[in-house]
Amino acid sequence: MVEKLIWSGKKAPPAIGEKVHVNVNDLGDGVVQSYFAQGGYLGVIVQLDAPPEWYVKQNKGNYPAHVFGAELK
Repeated sequence: MVEKLIWSGKKAPPAIGEKVHVNVNDLGDGVVQSYFAQGGYLGVIVQLDAPPEWYVKQNKGNYPAHVFGAELK
């Protein structure tokens, strides 16, 4: 059985390679690398173009961000 995942964004899920803006914590722009599922929701993994300094420090580098549709502009 295939689980139907919920997309929380206002628009359709972005395609891999699409440029997006991550609103949550003002993370900025990035490119969708892949998708993930958590708790019945569909999310996207975004490689950020220029993440805030605190993000790089917290993650020990510019690691891709895992975000849900509601967190995208």
